[in-house]
Amino acid sequence: MSESNATPARARSAGRSLSGWALALILLGYAGFLHHGIGPFPDRALELWSPREFLIRQAWITPLEENLTLGVFAFMLPAAIGTAAVYWLTRSSIARTLALTALIASALFPYYGLSPRGPGIWNFFHWRGSAVMVGMAIALASTINAPLLARSWLRLPVVARALVYLPVVAGLVMVLRNVTGTDQTLRFAISPWPVVPLFGIKIGSVAILGIIGGMACAAWSFAGSDEEGSPSPARRGAGLLAAVLIPALWFKLWHGSFPVNGMLALTGVAAVFVMAAAFVGARDGLTLRSRHLALGFALAFLPLAVGEAWAGRDYSRTREGSARIVIDALDGFYQKHDEYPEHLSELVDGEYLEAIPRPTIGFGFIETQKFEYQSFGTSYNLEFSSPDWVQCAYNPSWSEEDWDEYEDEEEEDSEEYEADDAEEADEETGLDESWSCPSSPPELW
Repeated sequence: MSESNATPARARSAGRSLSGWALALILLGYAGFLHHGIGPFPDRALELWSPREFLIRQAWITPLEENLTLGVFAFMLPAAIGTAAVYWLTRSSIARTLALTALIASALFPYYGLSPRGPGIWNFFHWRGSAVMVGMAIALASTINAPLLARSWLRLPVVARALVYLPVVAGLVMVLRNVTGTDQTLRFAISPWPVVPLFGIKIGSVAILGIIGGMACAAWSFAGSDEEGSPSPARRGAGLLAAVLIPALWFKLWHGSFPVNGMLALTGVAAVFVMAAAFVGARDGLTLRSRHLALGFALAFLPLAVGEAWAGRDYSRTREGSARIVIDALDGFYQKHDEYPEHLSELVDGEYLEAIPRPTIGFGFIETQKFEYQSFGTSYNLEFSSPDWVQCAYNPSWSEEDWDEYEDEEEEDSEEYEADDAEEADEETGLDESWSCPSSPPELW
């Protein structure tokens, strides 16, 4: 192509890319319009970002409220068309990710704004409700476009790559390490439920990454060039089988108790994308595609793995370390005074401890955590906010004398108390110490 012909072509390409960016920004504005128009009017002071529910007051929206599926589809359709146009107009991974974020948000806002219980949930969480939905949209869109973002990332100089990627890693690790559903001081959990880290990342992003990994395997097994010849049928068959199974096996690795029906559904969805990765495009282009898919997988997986491992380490160190130090000190206090202290500070005053240890959960520079303690005289409850959604609680063992006193109280409360009931209570309650949480972080399912 001559230079005179190349110049108009470059101008057209630049014009299309600019149009794609403009449309992506319009889609973000559309998502904001839905947020303000469908979101419930807050009970608290109205802020600039607060929903106004002006669309809900319109008569024409009543049929959409009565049929939630239709309502979500109707408001999501313009965003879906616009997002497809952005993907066609520009190759910019950032513009495409912004458009996809707007699309997902345009589904979440109507879902919670139109569903019967949705406005109440949204209003209860106030700004956190809006933040959760935006965070979910960003997490899912970024994971879906991870291979495209990886392709753009490779074009940057080495130093720029580090400057772009390291803040992403730090941010994701911070979010995952601060996952809890019971402590509002862990800001990045968007309390009281860690929807973004738990459901958006640990479920949604993990499932998407499994599919991306399968697509990378499928693209590689079908890749080749005219010089090398076509891949052997054995390589293509084995690669395709592995690619279809990878997503479900990957998700099972993260969530061991995930139900079989869910595994089969995930495998079916993954198969569609795996086939597309294997059969769409020329053989020589599949090699490059498999590299971008694999790199996108790796870049997204690293912060997930670090954050998950760090949170698990926090859990074990707190349950088996810091909490055990407090428990041993409380036992020492009980042996001397025949009752537990009213406050943990008495352990320091009595020189049982130099200082009260703190749970190793989350980053201390965000908010320092502490053990919650309740004394019941001859028993107590010690709690700390643990990773995921669990409030981890400990109760000490009961002595035979304590249990006899408990049985006496039960006899006074009921004239029909029977010995076999006491045996059943003993089996259920037990005399040993007890934790409400297992020795390792619990399974979601």
